[in-house]
Amino acid sequence: MKHIKGRRWPSFFTLALALLALGGLFRSTLAAGLVDPQEKIEPLVREQLAANGTTDFFVWMKEKANLTPAGALDSKEEKGAFVFNALRQTADSSQQGVRAYLDQAGVQYQPFYIANKLYVARGDEALVLKLAARSDVARITANHQFQLDEPFVDPNPAESPEAVGSNISFVNADDVWLMGYNGTGTVLAGNDTGLDWDHPAIINHYRGWNGSSADHNYNWWDATDTYPTIPNDGHGHGTHTTGTMVGDDGGTNQIGMAPGAKTVHCKNMTNGGSGSDATFTECFQWDLAPWNLSGGSPDPTKAPHAITNSWGYFGGNVPAFEDEIAALRAAGIVVEVSAGNEGPGCATLRSPGDYSQSLTTGSVQHAGGTLPGTITSFSSRGPSDLHPGDFIPDVMAPGESVRSSLPGTGYANWSGTSMSGPHVTGLIGLIWDAAPSLIGDVAQTEQIIKDTAVRLTGQMGSNCGGNYTTGPNNDWGFGTINALAAVQAAIEPGEPTPTPSNTPPPPTPTSTPTPPPGAIFFDNFETNLGWTVNPNGTDTATGGLWERGDPESTNNSGPKQLGTTVSGVNDLVTGRLGGGANANDIDGGVTSIRSPNITLPASGSITLSFSYYLAHRNNSSTADFLRVSVVGSTTQVVFEELGAANDDDAAWATFSVTLNGFAGQTVYLLVQAADNAGGSLVEAALDDVRITGGP
Repeated sequence: MKHIKGRRWPSFFTLALALLALGGLFRSTLAAGLVDPQEKIEPLVREQLAANGTTDFFVWMKEKANLTPAGALDSKEEKGAFVFNALRQTADSSQQGVRAYLDQAGVQYQPFYIANKLYVARGDEALVLKLAARSDVARITANHQFQLDEPFVDPNPAESPEAVGSNISFVNADDVWLMGYNGTGTVLAGNDTGLDWDHPAIINHYRGWNGSSADHNYNWWDATDTYPTIPNDGHGHGTHTTGTMVGDDGGTNQIGMAPGAKTVHCKNMTNGGSGSDATFTECFQWDLAPWNLSGGSPDPTKAPHAITNSWGYFGGNVPAFEDEIAALRAAGIVVEVSAGNEGPGCATLRSPGDYSQSLTTGSVQHAGGTLPGTITSFSSRGPSDLHPGDFIPDVMAPGESVRSSLPGTGYANWSGTSMSGPHVTGLIGLIWDAAPSLIGDVAQTEQIIKDTAVRLTGQMGSNCGGNYTTGPNNDWGFGTINALAAVQAAIEPGEPTPTPSNTPPPPTPTSTPTPPPGAIFFDNFETNLGWTVNPNGTDTATGGLWERGDPESTNNSGPKQLGTTVSGVNDLVTGRLGGGANANDIDGGVTSIRSPNITLPASGSITLSFSYYLAHRNNSSTADFLRVSVVGSTTQVVFEELGAANDDDAAWATFSVTLNGFAGQTVYLLVQAADNAGGSLVEAALDDVRITGGP
């Protein structure tokens, strides 16, 4: 194993011979009408070569592995193995020519597979030009350097902290523990400055500790080569963030979101808080398939479930890690990233927090004790230059005066979005403990977190764009995480929910009818089963939104919203308390609402039925609609009624459809209603939604 600049490299290549002459390569390349090799070279590489004669750089290959098939695999283990093998095979085959040339050139390099690129040490201009001229090379980029912002330290922390941290109870994580879920069975990773693994609040949560002895293989890697064999943290940042994920000393220091989870760590920053593209890439590759302390035998079965990344490149717009994060997501691993501390200005996100592939977290003040809190001024905002169509950050979490562990045996209150991010990573552990069927389903898990977040309605922040009533927007995303609501939404219907040990079970409403025999799912909206308004964050309606409640009777040339339901006192209705037909009706576009997850049987006849009405005045058109879709591995519109240029009064009707094509899947219902005709009067309602199945 070759050492470069005093550091270790897993699977590093040692090279021996001199650089070949360039000949007339560039003239012939341009004559053939191909891309000018100079255009492939990042300007910073040329600047470093001009200043120093040599520089470290990355060679990016054109070929990329096709990871799409991973999405059809059932388990996280299958996804991880597929992605690991596909990436390695692609890198091994496509990099052969470049590796052979570098071997012949006598320079040192490290090949990566998490992204198809090679890191070259101390190459000169001739080498860079030769590599750029190759048709299999996409680009040459610099090894960008990074310096961690020092966190804001609270000089006057609380002298006698509560057993459960105020930030933890603020997002209702302790209520999830009472349900019986604390992250057991999940592994949460930190990519940070290191880990004081035997801190009292961490040791029993470190995967490398079995209660009597330690084994750091596959549980620790130091990309900076500062602590090659035993975990340590000479800075403190990594120990603090890890404490917020999993920390609990069994006594008065319950500082972590998921104290039942295990943790592993990759040190990607020095004790001074510096890192580089090389160290960050190496840790992402280790996350995909951790290897032993010698850098060998990578094993994707030992990969974590989620990773917290409380670091980011100032100014954003650095796409260097998009391939890495896309690969980790394909492998069923959630990659959480802190937004940055450059707020309150717009377009201040750090990279990779400005990626659409990341689950990006901003900061709220939790001192008031009640969700959602208030957005903190330092929290970075969107929009992202790389992904201007997305609203980032995704969600918010406590980031001011968060108490957590520090190397040694101590604790301290720090502030920053670095402190916010680990709350979200810990929430992944809680959700996947409660709903194991979701493990590896990154997209659906992230959507649950967004759907159940508590909106910071009315908090305009810096008005960086988006919806400031229901979200998302570029100041606070979808809102502040609510661990209890997220876990409740994730639990599949029919899966038993443990009763909190010190909380009496809620009373059963007398108005809730007994579900019919063979019912898989039944909702007459007398209780809140967890339907989510605007689940995708794309609704355009400004009024008359879907809600569950006691409807209001309205009339405009006939009844348009019925004050009566099919059963009970509530239904699912648009704009139930608008104050009259012209105030209750949908305005300005589409309003949507999503049901909780529903697991369908693998066989038998499955039927969806519901009662409904779509009412409108004669200013309506076919642009207006009521639509019901079933969303599983595919999305299928199972019901649609369109508006028309006639007066149509509200009257309950029934509809049913078979769902046999979704057998064995976990699905949800998406109900949409629209006023797209421009100023038309449209109202809609649903009641007694049921799915039945039988032999």
